[in-house]
Formats: sequence, structure tokens, C-alpha cells
Amino acid sequence: MRKRLLTGLFLFASILPTFAQSTDWETDTLLVKALSAIAVKPAEFALAPEVDPPDPFRIPAITQLLQGSHRLETVTRSIVDTTILSITKSPVIANTIAWQQLLTNVQTLRSQFANPFTPDEQKRLLEDLPNIYREDDDVSDLDIFSLESRREAGTESYQALLNLIKKIPPQIDWQSELTRLIDLANSLTETTDWEVQFGSLRHTQLAGVTGTVIGWQETTNGKIVIGGKDRNTYTGDFAVIIDLGGDDDYRGRIAAAYGNTSVGLLVDFAGNDAYQSDSIFSIAGAENGIAYLLDKSGSDRYTGAQWTQGAALLGAAKLEDRSGFDVYDADGNAQACAGWGYAALLDSTGNDLYRVHVYGQGVGLVGGYGTLLDVSGDDQYLATPRYVDVLRYQDHSITLSQGFGYGLRPHLSGGIGLLLDQSGSDLYLSDIYGQGASYWYALGALVDKTGNDRYVSYQYAQGSGIHISLGILLDDDGNDRYDSKGVSQGCGHDLGTGILRDRAGDDSYLCADLSQGAGSANGFGVLLDDAGNDIYANRNSLNTVGYGNPRRDYGSIGLFLDRSGNDRYADESAADGNLWIRGIRGVGWDVTPPTPNTTGGVK
Repeated sequence: MRKRLLTGLFLFASILPTFAQSTDWETDTLLVKALSAIAVKPAEFALAPEVDPPDPFRIPAITQLLQGSHRLETVTRSIVDTTILSITKSPVIANTIAWQQLLTNVQTLRSQFANPFTPDEQKRLLEDLPNIYREDDDVSDLDIFSLESRREAGTESYQALLNLIKKIPPQIDWQSELTRLIDLANSLTETTDWEVQFGSLRHTQLAGVTGTVIGWQETTNGKIVIGGKDRNTYTGDFAVIIDLGGDDDYRGRIAAAYGNTSVGLLVDFAGNDAYQSDSIFSIAGAENGIAYLLDKSGSDRYTGAQWTQGAALLGAAKLEDRSGFDVYDADGNAQACAGWGYAALLDSTGNDLYRVHVYGQGVGLVGGYGTLLDVSGDDQYLATPRYVDVLRYQDHSITLSQGFGYGLRPHLSGGIGLLLDQSGSDLYLSDIYGQGASYWYALGALVDKTGNDRYVSYQYAQGSGIHISLGILLDDDGNDRYDSKGVSQGCGHDLGTGILRDRAGDDSYLCADLSQGAGSANGFGVLLDDAGNDIYANRNSLNTVGYGNPRRDYGSIGLFLDRSGNDRYADESAADGNLWIRGIRGVGWDVTPPTPNTTGGVK
């Protein structure tokens, strides 16, 4: 049997053995008791072993979770803990690889990728693959009929591209070479002998650079330049930039692996810097290679277009910013977005602003694993409208962001997308698809550890798994607010599983329909609130707050469980101390009995 787990996602090897022990739902007395009211056991949150034949890039961890999605929270937390350790681990400076050896290693990986293809096939694949995820914002006269006509016209070409995609080797270890590049970058200091590190340098001024130039050279991998401590401006394409200080401007393709450049590196030691590029695969962007950008200090601004700010397609990339109040702004495929590879964005401190239109802020595309980790600060994650959602709403946009896993239905399974925020009171804004959501054999997770947070979206969000997929939102502390229209707040649709769990705080939940623990079309939807005095508001109480609809032959499962606190609901059947049934297999239970107030009534 062909092994389908990407070596670059090797962290799953340590997680999969824990599946058999991940039985927290099965030993959760209150949860088991709630489900017993609809004659369901936690283990029944499971699909058949193979609903669809596997494709070459289906991640076994996702298949196993679909077969037992009552383990989703436990396994997600294991993945998150392992991921945080991996992304934040200290570099192994003592065993730093030589620069030339690193280039040789990555060229070997490029050869592994090229092996199944003719030169023309490889060229077409590298040119066309990014366009699969390119959205069209010129839809002023586009309706569903013209959209279908456009799709039919491209069927033959698209099928030819799919045939090439399925030949992509699934085990190219881009991530290990990225780790070596990170170690090398962190070994650099102001006293590094640059010629020992990179070879002989020219000690003259370089076109495209203003400010002090310590040395530079032209190589087959691209230009290498070492800049001084004063203010520098870099304009153009550079494979390697090492800048020792100053408030610098970077304008062009930088920290990028693309074309003839297989390894891209930028290390900025200090200063409030501006990074700007309209080029595809730039500012820690990689296609068929590896890229790393390290900014050690200062409040910085990153402005990019597509495949940028920690983004990889057939490769691995990481952007790391260690301090300051930073702004990240991009169009799409950005801020920890990966397909057929690995991508990460790590921001350690500061009140940061992340803004993207589509496919950003922790996205796992086909064969991809993307993680955005923000360690501290009151942050804003904005997935703002641009690309109209033609199939559903003319006045809303698809955003597909913020801990989102995405496959290409029905041909290729998706990857794993994580958005992890460890502290601070944060704002999350998306539109259609986002905030711990997924589509087609994928996993999307948003995990917020502390802070009073606000989550705003419209549909397919806030812990939603759509079309044989898994989505989860975990908020561990704080007084939080969740706003959405529908198919959100713990909703599983069409054989998907969606979970929202809030562990502490006085929270408020607002929705219109099919949310707050709702199962639809044989899906599993769960909302768990462990503590606090909460408010649950909805427009349609018939299909929210614990609802399972009867689609197809065997229905859906919806579970709502509030474990404690004096809570308020929009309808009379849901109240403190009540248990209610909605749909065929939907159950809601507020465990806390009503508490007398000072006037002798009940709250």
C-alpha cells in the first residue's frame, strides 16, 4: 500500500499512537448522559472507513479522525502542543550546516520533485498550480450559469493538470531543510566572517541598494548582500539579505525561493522595517524550495500580494518576527498558507494586525500544513471581503482563512490549517469559511488560550466541518463573544464534524440558524461551554442549541452542553436546568439548576 503521509508532516507520527487512548468524551459523565437522551454514544461520532476512495495526498490522521471524531479535541490539542514546540524550539547552533551544503541538499529535493515529469510538464505544473487557488474579483456580470459555463470550458485543461498533480511525489522532506536553514540563520552574528559563510564578496556599492554595503556577490542561487547598521533600502530581487540594523526598506522579491533561487533567506538584526513586494512567492514565500525571514526586533510592516508572509507551494517557508507591534497585509495565500509542503508564521510579542482577503492566517491546502502562532499581545486577525461568494451570496465574500483546511472536491483531499494565539484579547473577523473550519477531507483549527476575544463571521465558521471534513474552535479562557449567521458555532455539515468548546468566562453567542451544536446532512455538531454566565441568542430556535436533522437514511447528531453558570436563552425550552430534544438526534442540556435571586424568583 502506498504511503501517503508527507514526511514534512512527520509530527503526526508521534500523535497517531495516542488515538486509542483519546477517550475523554467517553469518560465525560455529563457529556455521555446528555447523549444518552437521544440514544447516542460518543463513539458513534464516526464515518465509514472510506466514504470516498483515497487520493495520493489524503492525510491518514484526518481519515482516522473522521472514523472517530469524538477524539477530535484531544488529538487537536496534541497536534497544537507538538506544533508549538516545533515552531518555537531553540535552534541547534552547534551543528549548523554549511551554506553550500544546504544549497546542494535543496537541489537534491528539487530533483526528487522533477523526477516524475518531463521538463515541459514540470514547467506547466509550477506555472499553473498557484492559479488553482487564485480567486477572481471581476464578477460584476457573473451568475451561476456563466460560472458553470466557464468551468465546463476549462474541464479538459483542468483534468490534464490534475493528472500531473497526482504524480507529485508525496514525501519530499522540505521541512527538514528549512529547519537547517533556520539553524544557520540563527548562528549569524554581527561578528560573523561573511566570506567564510558565503564565499568571496565584492566590497563595492551594489545597484539596487542604498546605505552601507559590507559585501555582496552574484551566485547561481541569486544575489547575496550584507548590509550595515544604518538605514538601507533594497530594491529588486535578492536571494540572501543580511542586514545588521537600521530602519530599512525592502522592495522586491526577498526571502523567496522561486525560479532559479532554491533557497531564500533574510535576517534583519534591528530596526522598524518595511517589507513590500507585489511579486508572487516573496517575503518568506517558497515554490519548489525553502525560504526563511527572521526579523529580530522592531515594529515592522509586511505588505505582499500572493504566496507571501510564510507561504509555501511544493516547498517550506517560515516568517519569524520576535518583537514589536507589527502589521501583516496581503491579498491571499499568505500568513502561514501551505500546499504540498509546510508554512509557518511566528510572532512573539506585540499587539499585531493581520489582514488578508483569502487563504490566510493558518491554512492547509492539498498536501499542506500551515500554522500561524502568535505568542502574546492583543491582536487583530482580519479576513476582509474582496472575492464575492458567487454560489451563495452576492453581498458576501469567501475568505477561507483563520485555521482552515481546504481540499479540492472531489479530486484531492485537503491539509491541516492552524491558527494559534497564546495570550491577549483578540479580534477575529472573517466572512464565508473561517475560524476553525474546513472543507473536503481536511482539518482546520483555531485555538485561543487566554483573553477576552471576539469572533465575527457569517457562515461556515467558528468550529465547522463541511463536506467530510473536521473543524474545531477551542477557547480556553476569557469573556468571549461569538457572532455568525449560520452553519457555525459547532456545526457539522454533510458528513463533517464541527466543534466549538469554550472552557471559561462569561460568554455570548449570537446566530441566526443551524448553529450552536447543530448536525446537518449526516454531520456532527457540538457546542460545549464549561463555565460562566452565558447568553445564547438565535433567530431560529428550532435548528440551533442542540439540533440534528433527519437528512438521508440515518440523520445527524447535534449536541449542546452548558455545564455551569446562570445562563440566558432566546427561547423558553432552553433554560438553566433544562434538557431538550430538537430534530431527530439533537440534544441540549443546561446542567446548572436555576438559582433564587434576591426578590424570591429565579434567574
